[in-house]
Parts: sequence; structure tokens; C-alpha cells
Amino acid sequence: MARSMDLKEMWSGLVPNVPKEVEITFHVSKIEGYVADPVNCRLWKKKLARKGWKRDFIFLHDLVLYDRSGFQIRVLLHPSDQSVLEGRLMEGCVIIANIITKIKVANEDLDQFYLAVNDWCPHPDPRSVQLKYQRSPPLDKYVREGRLLGNLAGKPVCPWTYSTILDYTTHHVRRSCSVNSVPRNLLQSFNPVVNNLANLGKEWTNLRSPWPLILRVYAKSKNRMIIRQEDSRKQVLQLTTVLVGDKSGFCKLIVWDEAVTAFSGLFEGDILVLGGKYKIGKYQARKPDKYYLEPKLRCGLAPVSIELKLNLWDLDNVCILDHAADVPVPAPLWNFHTIRSLQDQPPKGNRLIDITGVVSYHGRWEREQCRNEVTGFTGQFWIRTWIKLVDQTSLEDQESSGIGVRMFVSGERWNAMESLLPGCPCVITNLIYVKVDEKLSHLECSNETQVFPGDESFSSRFIVAVLENPDLSSSNNNVETFRNSWNAESSRWSEFLRRNACYGGHLLPCSHFTVSLRSDGQILRYASDLEPFFCRLPYKTGVRLLVAGCMLAVRTISVDKFGEGSVTEEILMEYNESGTEDTVITEETDSSRLHADRLGPKGQILEEDESMETFCVSFPSRASLSRHCKDFTDVRRSVTQTCFLKQPEAPDAEPTSEDCFQEACVCMVLICLRDCRVWCIADIELKSQLMDVEEAESRLCIDIFRFAGYVDNDYSSGTEAVLRKVLLDSCPEDRPGSSKRKASTELDAEESSTAGDQTIDLIQAFTS
Repeated sequence: MARSMDLKEMWSGLVPNVPKEVEITFHVSKIEGYVADPVNCRLWKKKLARKGWKRDFIFLHDLVLYDRSGFQIRVLLHPSDQSVLEGRLMEGCVIIANIITKIKVANEDLDQFYLAVNDWCPHPDPRSVQLKYQRSPPLDKYVREGRLLGNLAGKPVCPWTYSTILDYTTHHVRRSCSVNSVPRNLLQSFNPVVNNLANLGKEWTNLRSPWPLILRVYAKSKNRMIIRQEDSRKQVLQLTTVLVGDKSGFCKLIVWDEAVTAFSGLFEGDILVLGGKYKIGKYQARKPDKYYLEPKLRCGLAPVSIELKLNLWDLDNVCILDHAADVPVPAPLWNFHTIRSLQDQPPKGNRLIDITGVVSYHGRWEREQCRNEVTGFTGQFWIRTWIKLVDQTSLEDQESSGIGVRMFVSGERWNAMESLLPGCPCVITNLIYVKVDEKLSHLECSNETQVFPGDESFSSRFIVAVLENPDLSSSNNNVETFRNSWNAESSRWSEFLRRNACYGGHLLPCSHFTVSLRSDGQILRYASDLEPFFCRLPYKTGVRLLVAGCMLAVRTISVDKFGEGSVTEEILMEYNESGTEDTVITEETDSSRLHADRLGPKGQILEEDESMETFCVSFPSRASLSRHCKDFTDVRRSVTQTCFLKQPEAPDAEPTSEDCFQEACVCMVLICLRDCRVWCIADIELKSQLMDVEEAESRLCIDIFRFAGYVDNDYSSGTEAVLRKVLLDSCPEDRPGSSKRKASTELDAEESSTAGDQTIDLIQAFTS
């Protein structure tokens, strides 16, 4: 190997497009992801296609590196290297570059070059590398500092979703408390009897210029990014949809491109003043449309046949008024329900609902790969998390109080979602009521959902003074009742949260879920079927699979507040081909404290067999366990480290003094496929169903989640598998046989369990 530790000396000798073997130590200071420009897209797409790459879009990653001398350089990580997605290469890592390539910028007008890292490995002793930072002159003809190497005019995107542009040049829309402080030119000659949406819908084709409007904001959709990667004129489009209305009707307002960030502070209930500088077009209905285009309550208004459009150059003639400003617009429309009323019956007409309550659980944030039914994965991600809310009507029921809400975290919701800590009051709007088998399962975030945490949830915007709609009276009452309870019964609320508030782990606060096959999937039976899912599973990402196998063992493990566990019951099951009675092995298990795979003599019986590959570990990782809120004064730091997307840490590191795990019983189930085995976590309430399984081979639904990057070629390391459900109908290619089983020890009747909620959910992948 041609060894060189000084990149500056070897730069001039590198031949463009010829890989060079080196051994250079770097500290990774920063990683930026972005959309490849059209030229680089076409260049890399051909090369990656030969390696079996299948994605809608090509996202590149630039690494800002420092060598031992402190020299800084921006390099391109070879697009075939998936280590950033897999969580193996993160900011702060110390690496050794093994192969680098000098590449000329694709723009023929620029005689500039940059480096690409083709291959690297982790430094064996990163702590021995002393970090230095010093400004040095750039390499000769190297791309100018600060520019993205694979898209010189591009901007970084969110490194977790790849669906939001990180645009720090934010534009602002003027905000005013009252109409008197609005610039006069915006409302010059405004007359609400004439200047309204209904008349505009009739006259807009005859107008030389639009007239001013004052509109109530009924809903605002999440910001969207549309990628046209090979379009050299405009690669990325941004838009957001706002549902607005006045006393004559309602319509859709579309905000485009750079103006989108200016509307990130626009909330439901606000008042929007348009000063006549906007575009008008004919409304084009799209079916199915996932973006709701009508108010959530019947208000006697009809949609108009036009839609309004705003761009960056129109913002000087736009103003946002406070929700309570005295102007001739209809009152905001709210549809607040209590948790008990939702559990008793669904909302009228399956309308979107609003809810106010207190967060009792905040789950870890998980990524889900966006999917195109034609080409497969797009290369982008959803971020979802589960929270649990309680209100005054559910406070009494300690066993099943509260309601689960599945939230999708988008760019403009990010900060608000990070504020929904356990014990925080909140308002969440425009939620979808989800029922399974005619029963409430959970609530789910819609594209128009907005979050109001903490003091924002007590805003007067949620109380409607003028009751133009009879449903608003009930909505008002639900909000006021919760506020009265929160203020008057503070000691009761404190005691409830002290006992029940928790965060993290794989809890799923919903009652039911649906299982279905992926559009391109099948029932998995072999290690060769499973391995690609483990190998390609990105960091902090989950996937749902259906496997066919038999259960070899069911272990019940009691987890204490330190995250340690002991086996309290173990059931080994054997199946034979003749259908005769099975041999059941039972014996008392060691009740001492256990870590990871130390499961005592009983475990050795199962784990000595090295002839079959085994996926996942036989004890739940601490990353899989939920934590109890021990100290509410420092809950933000604890939830940030446990739940939010951030740098990976050793999931099974020794717990700190602040860690206090939920005391619960969980099951570990060993599933045997045709030529491999999988250890799965299962909730304790699923145990009775497992005992009723009579078929030797059953269909099993499992969720796999990666909480850390894998080590070497052990692709299942850093992952957990959760057994979600056993499908009791016959499995294709069933082997004959039956099983009988006995318990070796009985569970203590006083053992508490929250395992009924322990799972992750990926329903969207199957129902969309």
C-alpha cells in the first residue's frame, strides 16, 4: 500500500478518476446530505445500477474532515457506501481512509477538483488521535469551501428524512395584533361585502388585478418537497397548502418555494390579510387527495371554484393578524373531544378531531422508508413516534387511562414535538380517528395536524366566543373542563404523572393493529430471506415482516428499575412429525441478575447449537425498554438522549443515576425458521395466545428496528425484533404436528406489566 499521511503533499500527484490506496487518519467533523444535481445524478445512476441500486432519487453525502495536522477538507463519500444510513459513520467518528479518488467537477466550465472516499475503516483506537483544528490554504484547484461537491448550487437536506431543505435564509411575513396596524396600502378600498371569495370566484377572469382579502385560516398542511432530480432548470420545488375562508366561502391557498419557510409560523385560527398581490387559478380537484380541503365542521360555507397562489415576491403584501383581531371573518372551527367520548363512540361523520390533554408517554422516534409502489424505496424517510395523552375524563382509570396518538414528525413540527415531554399539557389538532373491528385503536396525525405544547395550549384561540355552530359549544366545554381540572387539581395530576409518566422503548399505546403483506413481499422462511432486511436496514429505522416458523421457547423475564432482568419462567417446546405427544423440558431457572445473553443453564441448552444462524439477542436491550420519569426537572435531557434522533450511543452501556426503567415482565420468544432462528421480544399479554398455537409452523408478524449500526458482518447486531402477532389460521406448507407444554415456574401474581403496549407500529407501510 502506498502510505502517505500528508494529503497536501500527495494532492498534485493524484490522477483524476484513478482510485489511490492510502492510509490517512481523519476526524469526521460534519456530514451533509443533499440532492445530487442533474449531471451527477446521471453519472452516478449508471454506476450504481450496475451494483443493483434501486432508488427514486440519488442523495450524496459530503464529509468535512480534519487530518492529524488539523488540515480541513470537504470530501464526497462514495454513493455506494451506505454507512451513513446504517449508522456506522457519524459525526465525531475517527476513521482511516483506505481508498480515495480525485474527481473533476462535472461542470465543464470549471477547472476544479474534489476528493471522494471510496473505502474506509474505523480507527482501532480513536481516543489516541489528538484533534487539531487550524486554518490552512486550500488545495490547488479544489472546490471552494462551503459548496456542496455533488451540487454546487444546492442546499443541504434534513439528514434524517431527506425530504426537507435546511434553508437558513428564512423569509418573514409581517405580523400584526390588530387591523389598525396593518399597512394601509394592503387594505386600500377594502369592502367585505364586495371583496370576498364568492365574488372573486365569479369575477376573477375579468379583473385586471386581484382585490384585497381578509381570510380565516382553517388548516395548514405540512410543507412538501417535490424532487425533479434531472430537471436542470429547477430540481426541487417546495409548497404548502393553506385552507382559508371568509363569510362567503372557502378555498385553497398554495404557497410556493422560498415563501414556504415564511409561513412556518402560520397556525390554525390565525387571520391572513392578502393585499392584492397574489395569483388566482381555477381549482383542480385531485382524487384521491390526501390533503383535506374542507373545514372539519359543517359551517354553512361552500367551496369556491378558484385557488390562490403566493410566491416569495408577494410576501411584502401579506400580513398575519392575531386570531382574536376584530375583522369581518368567521370564527375558527374546533372539534375538541374528550378521551372518554372518543372511546364510547366515533366522531360524527368521521371528521378530523382536536384533543387537549397531558402527555404521559413519549416514545422513541423511528424512521420508516418512503416507498414508491412502482420503483420501491425512494431514498427518503418518514419519522414517526407514539405519544400517550390523558385528560380529566381518563384520569380515574389507572389501568387503561389515556389514548395513543401516532405522530409523524415533519420539519415544521420538529420543535413542537420535542416539547411534548411527559407531563406537558398540549393541544393537537386535526387528528384522524382510527378504529379496528369497530373499536377505537388510536388517533393518528394527518397532513394538517398542528401541535401546541405547554403554555400555547392555553391560548384563547381554542375558545370560540361567537357560537356560530352548535358543535362549537361542546368543543368549548371540553377545553374549559380540562383547563379547570389542570388548574384546580394540580396535586392529583402530579401524583398520576409521578406513577405513570414514562418515555422511550418500543411501547405502542394503541388497542389494535392490522397485519397485511407488503406489496412486493412474501412469507419469509430462510436465513437468506431475512438477512437482506437486517443488512440493508438503515439506522433508527423499522420494517415489518411476516415469517413462517415454529416457536422453540418462550421465556418470561422480569425487568427491574436498573434495566436488569431475571428469567422467571421458561417453556421449551418440541414438535415431531408423527403428531404424537412432545417431550417438554422443564426445570427451575436461575433467578440471579442477568445481562444480555447470560440466561443460565436453561439458556445454554438453546444456544449451544451453532449449526443454525441466530438473529438478535436473547435478552431485551436497554434501547428496547421504556424509562420512568424519575425527575421532571431534568426530563428534557433524559428524553432527548433516549427518544430523539441523534448520534448513536452504546445501547447497553451501564445506566446512569438518572436512568429508571419501567418495572415489567416481558417475553422472549425463540422462533425457528427452516435454517435459522430469531429471538423476539413479545408482550406478556401475547403469552396466552402463544400457548394456544397448535400448528408446528405458524405465520408470525415481527417488527425489526435498528437502534445501532451493525458490527463487522453481524448484520443483526444493533437490532431488535418484536413479535407482534401470531396468525392462527393455517400456514401454507404446514408441517403436521402438535405440542403440549408445561410451565416450570409460575409468575408472581403481583408482577406488574405494561407489555400490552410493547411493540412498534408500521401500519402505514401496508395500508398506503
